[in-house]
Amino acid sequence: MVVSSRNGGHGGGPASTSTNCLRLRGLPYQADEKDVAKFFEGFDLVKAVVVRKNGKPTGEGYAYFHSEAEASTALQRKNRESMGSRYIELFADNKGLAGLNLSKGPATGGKTLGGA
Repeated sequence: MVVSSRNGGHGGGPASTSTNCLRLRGLPYQADEKDVAKFFEGFDLVKAVVVRKNGKPTGEGYAYFHSEAEASTALQRKNRESMGSRYIELFADNKGLAGLNLSKGPATGGKTLGGA
């Protein structure tokens, strides 16, 4: 999947975050966890989750980082960048996917990245 910049990374999300989780909106329906990981290439990503309902992608996902600082930097640099023909909106998310335990593996069809 091709990832390119749109409007210099400026967009609708807050300038900083106090969470290590970002919610993604606008994912292409064919995108999977590997595509989300590629979108955040160069960042210290722990896990990517593509949300599915009844087995079908919803166009939303979550990205979990090792630190709040890393999530904040990713939000500032990647908000409104493109994945394929879609631009991706990023939001700081204090709740994430309720019950997601990063040490036990993914929820909602997600995939653990980097052996975490």
